[in-house]
Amino acid sequence: RQMCIRDSPWSDQDVWAYPVSAEAKATRVAGGEVAVFEKSTGRLVFLDLEDGRVTVDQTIDADPQVNGIYVFPSEDSYLLVTNRGAAYNLKTTRFQPVPQGAGSIFFSGQIVAIDKRTGKLKWKRPIEVEKWGLSLAQPPGLPILVLARRLTKRPAGGRTTSHVEMALIDKRTGREVIPRQQLSNREYFFRADCAQCP
Repeated sequence: RQMCIRDSPWSDQDVWAYPVSAEAKATRVAGGEVAVFEKSTGRLVFLDLEDGRVTVDQTIDADPQVNGIYVFPSEDSYLLVTNRGAAYNLKTTRFQPVPQGAGSIFFSGQIVAIDKRTGKLKWKRPIEVEKWGLSLAQPPGLPILVLARRLTKRPAGGRTTSHVEMALIDKRTGREVIPRQQLSNREYFFRADCAQCP
């Protein structure tokens, strides 16, 4: 199987082609590239849409359960998110993405950072994520990546409680910049300010 780029939808002439497996997951990257993840081997490549040139060639943790990938570009790096899906209910706890809607995903997977200039991985290790919400509309200029979810606990014979959790990830290091936040379930709008980054 090959990924082929053609002159136009009506053309039968390939501009370039690149071999991929039937299980590979791909997504277009803002700026004129496409990211391809081979989930059985963990190989990750970025291809230039103009000529098929490989701009990134790295290996991350393989995950045969991945059903989609997303790329968040910033000024000097790419953040790649793999998504193997996530169950909303776990015994007496229900998880929901924040925000909800078409522009958000609820996922489990991994997050890695790639240096745009060198094509190499930036962080010492990927972030492993279990049952978090992620807005796909986060501005590329933000120094942090925001993960958020709503947890509702319904213990047998007990009182139902609910709150929102938020994790703020430093794009430079892959670390949480402040302790994980637990916020009132009655809040519907949240703002993250970065007054000074060390």
